[in-house]
Amino acid sequence: MKRKIIPYNPKLKEVTRVLRNNSTFGEILLWKQLRNKQMLGFDFHRQKPLDQFGSE
Repeated sequence: MKRKIIPYNPKLKEVTRVLRNNSTFGEILLWKQLRNKQMLGFDFHRQKPLDQFGSE
């Protein structure tokens, strides 16, 4: 199955980068569990801009 690429606003890239680099303690613990597809084999992405939405 081919993945559909969702367009996004390139201006949101910097916002998502800042959020990734300033994680809360809870996010750090969560991502330790989600890393390397440890949760039922699913792939997760951190603060990815989708369409016109950032992660603010």
